[in-house]
Amino acid sequence: MRQRDESSIFNILLSIILIVLCSVVVIVISVFATDSDSSEPTGPSSSQATDNTESSPSTVFEITSEKSTSDIEIITSSSDEETTSAEEPTSSHVEEPTSSHTEEPTTPHVDEPTSSGVEDPTSSQTDNPTTIDTGETSGDIPPVIITNVDPYDYTVAVPVTNTVTEEYFSDAVFIGDSLTDGLKLYSSLKTPVFYSKQALSTTSIFSTPVVNVNGQTLPILDALPYISFNKVYIMLGINEVGYPTTTSFEQKYTKIIDTIRTINPDAVIYVQSILPITEKASNTHKYIKNKQIAAFNSALLKLAAEKKVYFLNVAEALSDSTGALRAEASSDGVHLKPSYYNLWYEYLKNHSITAASLEPPAEIPTEPTTEIPTETSPETPSDITPEPPTEVPTETTTETPTYYFQSPD
Repeated sequence: MRQRDESSIFNILLSIILIVLCSVVVIVISVFATDSDSSEPTGPSSSQATDNTESSPSTVFEITSEKSTSDIEIITSSSDEETTSAEEPTSSHVEEPTSSHTEEPTTPHVDEPTSSGVEDPTSSQTDNPTTIDTGETSGDIPPVIITNVDPYDYTVAVPVTNTVTEEYFSDAVFIGDSLTDGLKLYSSLKTPVFYSKQALSTTSIFSTPVVNVNGQTLPILDALPYISFNKVYIMLGINEVGYPTTTSFEQKYTKIIDTIRTINPDAVIYVQSILPITEKASNTHKYIKNKQIAAFNSALLKLAAEKKVYFLNVAEALSDSTGALRAEASSDGVHLKPSYYNLWYEYLKNHSITAASLEPPAEIPTEPTTEIPTETSPETPSDITPEPPTEVPTETTTETPTYYFQSPD
């Protein structure tokens, strides 16, 4: 009987032990199952992720990686409600790939090439060599446009330059009246082409036959296309200074310059001043007066600046101190004596435009000056009055006046 009781007690204990062991096993299995469930991703399946990886652009990857990092931070620092809202793919915490805060994947930190701070190398403005784009495409400031860049100052007469040889004039055409005829006949200048005629004016130059071309006599401007030239020297106006104003003269002179540029746009055009006449001739001639000649020459200088041609003040080579033609230079008071035409020619050789004369003058470097420190004298005590310096008497000299005499005519 006792043995039966012991056997039943043993069986009961064994059953309890088995039950406990089974419970422990069940608990362990449930714990492992819970851990494995929590480690599985809550997002789309691996196959779906693969499909998204292959079809989505790189922008989606950047946004996903950045937002997933922020989601993890939210999970570790927020409550269960926050984690649930953070894991929702349509939650407000996750921005769409097309959001305004998302930068282009290929240039995440670089502005667009057409932005206001960077010039577009394919922009149409770069095709215009005279246009400088300041880089500002917005605002009220327009692009800076630079045109007709020319270092020469056309508002003044051609200054003294290096002397050229006669070869310089080998491709030149001289156009003028009887004064240009004299330059052709009596000067040493023989290489250029001379198209001149007595009493030629800015009006008659368009219609008066002067040049023989293939057996036909043509006006000067009609004959120019038949020759090759690179320089043009014009002297006209002595036969027109009797007009009360210079308006018509300027208009016709402008037409002459425009016609020459139409024939040869690259030609260097010289406008020569009208030569003055002697003082005696100015006082006696009916309509040719030096005062009127000076007014016409001022108009020519202004015209040269407007048309960007070179003004030659030939008159200064042949005039006296009063601005009139030297009395000894002319027999009739208007035309030059043969020997004086070479003064005109020499003036042209010393006042010519070349590539070197158009270059701006080189700046001469100046040596820096060192200041010499001045010795400071000791201060004078306030109770001592310094003695005034002794004045040394100077001898006064009287200047002898200089008298200037003008030789009689």
